[in-house]
Amino acid sequence: MKIKLLQCGYCHGFEDTVLKGGRRLEIEFPALVALLQHPIHGNILFDTGYSNRFYEETRSWPGKIYAWLTPTFVKPEEYAVEQLKALSIAPESVNYILISHFHADHVCGLKDFPNARFVCSGSALKNVEKAKGFLAVKRGILPGLIPSDLSQRAWCFDDDAKVKTENDEILGTIYDLFGDGSIRLVPLPGHHTGQFGVILKDEKEKQLFLCADACWLSPSYKENRMPSSTTWLLTSDWKAFKESLYKLHLYHKKHPEIPIVPTHCMEAVKEAMLLYS
Repeated sequence: MKIKLLQCGYCHGFEDTVLKGGRRLEIEFPALVALLQHPIHGNILFDTGYSNRFYEETRSWPGKIYAWLTPTFVKPEEYAVEQLKALSIAPESVNYILISHFHADHVCGLKDFPNARFVCSGSALKNVEKAKGFLAVKRGILPGLIPSDLSQRAWCFDDDAKVKTENDEILGTIYDLFGDGSIRLVPLPGHHTGQFGVILKDEKEKQLFLCADACWLSPSYKENRMPSSTTWLLTSDWKAFKESLYKLHLYHKKHPEIPIVPTHCMEAVKEAMLLYS
């Protein structure tokens, strides 16, 4: 399977907010998207990053709160759909989108891909279906970004008995989406309901672990360093967040050869993009 990593905009935030003991320094948090070209299942995306829809959905209340908390920057040529067109990939040819979780910076492009099946966890789907008004924004969800036919197009992998599973001694249950080891989904709850990461295997049999927002900077999983306690306000389950981070820490110690990429860590994203650009 071919892997290509794309950056689709970024937002600003403070390092010491997402990394306990970090610097009081404003840094950029990229929105990472992965294009996966599977030999059988075709074009697949992992998340969709930012697009102009973020600005549209945060012009008024309560969405404006989201924009205030995460100052966001994205150019038209950085939208996932535009980057794919530049690669001669039509949006209609994207067959699946793996939605790590439904926060805005991961789903702004969902409506650009009319034929894609949406791969998500069952709990994440239920959570977004119930999210309305201020409650939605509190959960980090902008309803206007969600396709109206989400439920009809959703494939809840963890509710599908046909999806093969394996038990990892550290990560627990892993879902082998297509049964060939190319795309293995790893539940990483805590930051958001039903969040998952993905372990990818490229055409050279090398693996890459995109851990979504299980942490925001690489020192977190390498040193098992939690974010500031104030971020509990932005998590669905603080205890689960700690447990997911610790699993990543242990997995990294056991498998240092497998790059783990928090999808908002600029340093990790740049390193991974050198390998998969």
